[in-house]
Amino acid sequence: MRAEVDQSFVSSPHFLLFVIILFVITSFFEFSILSFLLALFLVLMAIGRVYLHYVHTKVRWEFKRYTLASSVGDEEEFYIELANDSLFPIYRMQLMMESENDRSFVFLQSDGSESAIHKEVVDLPPRSQKTIPVKMKAKGRGLHTWSNFEIIVPDPFTLLSYRLEYSSEGFPVFEIYPPFQPLNKLHFRSIVSGHQSSHYSFYKDELSIIGTKDYENESFRHIHWLATAKENKIVAKKYEKVQGNVYSVLLNFVGNGNFFIRKDMESLIEYSVALCSLLIREGCHIEFYVNYASHKNGILKVENLSNMQQIKKVCKATAFIHTNGTFLSTNHFFDHVKRDKNPQSSVLIVGTAPDDKKTNWIQVKG
Repeated sequence: MRAEVDQSFVSSPHFLLFVIILFVITSFFEFSILSFLLALFLVLMAIGRVYLHYVHTKVRWEFKRYTLASSVGDEEEFYIELANDSLFPIYRMQLMMESENDRSFVFLQSDGSESAIHKEVVDLPPRSQKTIPVKMKAKGRGLHTWSNFEIIVPDPFTLLSYRLEYSSEGFPVFEIYPPFQPLNKLHFRSIVSGHQSSHYSFYKDELSIIGTKDYENESFRHIHWLATAKENKIVAKKYEKVQGNVYSVLLNFVGNGNFFIRKDMESLIEYSVALCSLLIREGCHIEFYVNYASHKNGILKVENLSNMQQIKKVCKATAFIHTNGTFLSTNHFFDHVKRDKNPQSSVLIVGTAPDDKKTNWIQVKG
């Protein structure tokens, strides 16, 4: 914490010097009323200075929240606990916080408006504390924090004030995840077998015919109809599962040709998160690759995703992606995925596909 006097006209050194000189002159010429007023002003300034020097060290605050993360568009409420541990009251104390910009998150004011700056005026009796609720709305994906947080403590006479500025190391970090984009079409169908359903992809048939037999009044739920005009009879196809429900979801922001980052990055991120969520809800196992690299961890990869709790890994991973990061060329990225992915997985591409795309690699969003 850094405390400094919030300079105003009456607290400026030049004005105080002028008042002292005027007080000496009026005292010498015995202007008693004016001398008394000037002396009173100087006394109040001195008392205010001593008061602030003591009180500002007794002010403390604590940040509290009850949600760990939010998505773009969500409204969240957190709390600031202000405490006055001194023996004197503090009146008209100002609490001010500021977001990085209005594209990260904004504060919701009492009149319903949005602003990147939030102010509160608080009165604190001696040895008391007060909890202040603050509402914010997430605007942009990523890790965001306050750009500034300060408390202004005035003296009882409103002549002086101390500005308490706090280091950004103690500021809270807000994790804002991409929103879940609803997919209008379910890209799955089911083959019903007895009391169980085995899912297979709309993009690639994971079931193969292992034989046919003459129709013998079986339940329609146990067979797949196949009419054969040549043989003039109806036969039933029997299936077996030849490939598991394992998918590799590839997210690529880089365009083909000259190296450039696509402008629809946010839309691609939102779609990929929704696609991973859909696959997990369908009981599939997925691994998620993103064309985004770091010197420490290499290509961004999230694996072993098989339940809805794991979808948070995808949201958290995509929240950290920034346009100033490191991206690979499209061909380099897909060459790496070919070597690293599960050989039994079906590949779903979100974004730019490679020129030599494999026949069983499906581009779900271009």
